Amino acid sequence: MNRTEHIRDTDHHRMTMRTSREVRIRMPALADAARRFDCTAPAVIDPTVYSVLRAVWHTYPRAAANWRSVISPVLSTTDDRMGLNAGIPLLDETMIQWEAAPLQQQHRRLLRLFRSPPFSDLEALGDLLRLLDLGPDEQIRWARLYFRAKTNDSRPELLFGGFIIQPFLYAFARQVLAGFRQEDWRRKHCPVCGGRPYHGYFHHRSRHKILICGRCQFPWTVPRLRCSFCENTRQESLGYLYQDHSEHHRIDFCTACRTILPITMHPESDSPFPLHDHLVSLPLQLAVERKQHDA
Repeated sequence: MNRTEHIRDTDHHRMTMRTSREVRIRMPALADAARRFDCTAPAVIDPTVYSVLRAVWHTYPRAAANWRSVISPVLSTTDDRMGLNAGIPLLDETMIQWEAAPLQQQHRRLLRLFRSPPFSDLEALGDLLRLLDLGPDEQIRWARLYFRAKTNDSRPELLFGGFIIQPFLYAFARQVLAGFRQEDWRRKHCPVCGGRPYHGYFHHRSRHKILICGRCQFPWTVPRLRCSFCENTRQESLGYLYQDHSEHHRIDFCTACRTILPITMHPESDSPFPLHDHLVSLPLQLAVERKQHDA
């Protein structure tokens, strides 16, 4: 059974009693992230879709090995911190070398992947294969559009644009995280690339609320009693939906801006990879969206 609760001050007090220690947040190495797909597809996910995601993520570690030739490393300078304090993400489009060879190599890597069995034999992937065949210039244009677009943009050309640029964004974000001060940023968009969060989790020790960027996967902490999209703090419009038989997931929602955010309640470590949890929670996300639509 689905149940709905309001987010209240008592929840915040109970869940953040142990926050005196510094929050330690990590991103798994890309090879580790890719290996987390090496399991059976969640029951709610089409096995073909899951196999595509698994195969694509397994191309990421090799692609990202040369990420510094695509994105220049950001130094922890005074200017960087001043920008963060002003709400300006570290990375913008001009800092990416869109003509760099590793981007075109990733395009060719994806071409080889989808032109080989079993994907070349899947009729359902025909339209996507035709998109890949349009050539590297078009693919790089889509990668740029992916960087500019909202996180939840589901156009297929942006999907492939993301497959090309995401490993480099991920590697860059992981480099930034090593020297990032969480207290420098409490905003609703990603401090690295400006993307919107697609998932969140509660730190397994401190119970801080951490958002995950849907574009580069960077994690950052935010206040628990605030909408992650419109920054609304009115408790009567903030709530969450959960299922009796599942303590691992819940869906936070805000009736003020009508947004939802899947939350992993009990991550296994300080370097979780929430994409798998995000897929598992899709039925619950749809339940909340229907509830908002009927309200």
